[in-house]
Amino acid sequence: MISSLISTPRRLLRQRWQHWVDQRVGRSDRVCFEQRNIFIVPSGAGLVFCGLLVVMLLTGINYQNSLIYLLTFLLGTLFFLSIVQTYQSLAGLELIVVEAGEGEVGSLSRIGLRFIADNDRDYPSLTVAADPRHPVNFSVMAGNSVDVELGLPLRRRGPVDLPRLRIETRFPFGLLKAWSWGRPLSRGLAWPAAIPCPPERVGTLAADEGAPSSALAGVDWIDLRPYRQGDPLQRVQWKRYARSEDMVTADWQAGLLDPDWLDLEAFPGVDVELRLNYLAHLIDLRELSGKPYGLKMGPRRYGPGLGAAHRLSCMRALAWHGFEGPANG
Repeated sequence: MISSLISTPRRLLRQRWQHWVDQRVGRSDRVCFEQRNIFIVPSGAGLVFCGLLVVMLLTGINYQNSLIYLLTFLLGTLFFLSIVQTYQSLAGLELIVVEAGEGEVGSLSRIGLRFIADNDRDYPSLTVAADPRHPVNFSVMAGNSVDVELGLPLRRRGPVDLPRLRIETRFPFGLLKAWSWGRPLSRGLAWPAAIPCPPERVGTLAADEGAPSSALAGVDWIDLRPYRQGDPLQRVQWKRYARSEDMVTADWQAGLLDPDWLDLEAFPGVDVELRLNYLAHLIDLRELSGKPYGLKMGPRRYGPGLGAAHRLSCMRALAWHGFEGPANG
């Protein structure tokens, strides 16, 4: 009962504080830290330092000792000068979100940040964190930029709102801490986790994942072209290369192979989320086997194709299914 009475005002105060901060720090992928959005308070060491100054001042008053007065005022002046120095250690720094990050559910996506320093000022001993338990330390020299990566756990499929980013410095003496926030506008993306599909659920997709397509039977490989950098190695005709050292690739776009179509509706009676997991696994298998494939998501078609770009397009389509976004227009 007592704990609930204490926690309720604390929660209300936190909400009011966050609302006030949100008014001063808007959502944007580009933030310049300045007087409006930089906050400064004494650190733990700074509070102890201020307490010692009070004790020294009272001692000087009690004993009327000029040397204690002098030392107290000198240290007090140092404290107030450190306020200006700490503020300048963050003011003028610019933050840009260059990558919102994406990946499979259960993994860590990478949030790419770029910090750009003012031409006339260094920014040493900075930290940035999306989670207070995992800060990243860095420094930026005058006129330069530094790229920083933060990890974000992906717990649920679909678009992911990026968390608040806290940027802090305690330079130069550690007596005060200056900090600000970034509130990214971009969103990350979580793909469905790849789960193997049980054989009885595969239906028309139950063909041997590693076997060549039946469309190759009796084909004399008449549509071949010279190997180009980036072609999948599974499409290289190694036997021909061993005979003549002529490195050629089967041009599947010419129609020699019938691409496999992976269909969201191919798993009757299965939950939609589980269907997406099955399709993610089948996409990975098609990539490993080197077979061209396409993806059917209702009226939408992706492909056919093969390679990293095609896989990324299909995974994004799976991730956006059921959400308002690029894949669902």
